[in-house]
Amino acid sequence: MTEPLLRGYTIFCDDIRNEAGGKTTFVGVYDAILLIHGDFPFLLAKFGFGIRYMEKRNTFTDDVIIRIFMPGESEDGEPSFQGLLPIREARDKVQMHPDADADPASPRYLQLATNLVFSPFIIPQKGEMKVRAQCGSEIVKLGTLLIAKAPSEDGAQPNANASQPPS
Repeated sequence: MTEPLLRGYTIFCDDIRNEAGGKTTFVGVYDAILLIHGDFPFLLAKFGFGIRYMEKRNTFTDDVIIRIFMPGESEDGEPSFQGLLPIREARDKVQMHPDADADPASPRYLQLATNLVFSPFIIPQKGEMKVRAQCGSEIVKLGTLLIAKAPSEDGAQPNANASQPPS
């Protein structure tokens, strides 16, 4: 199996906190879907993207552009957010782990992490929120979060354990 040249992922969450000892805490992580309890456009107090980008070492020299597309935006068009990762500095300064020589056939990746927290954060409509990275002509999908309206109270399934009113 061929290892990909680029890969990565995004943690979608309510907040990101930098802790003592170099730890990061992701608060209120969304697995695959964010249910909106209200009408669109919907305002969140905060929203975070824990973006992890990886590229095969000694493969690229181009800049890396991170793009975030909100629901309703085409990946061929302009994203709601776009920014450069400081990858060139990382490529020049990275040092290999001491175990790197143990298996020279194993692919080595350079990973760059960036945490973005927006406050406030407006979600315009239901659909897919997408995070993409572009390096030269290569584009890698870093994550997609489905945004949907939560079922209404009257459309929800009744609780089987709830007490029934007398007939």
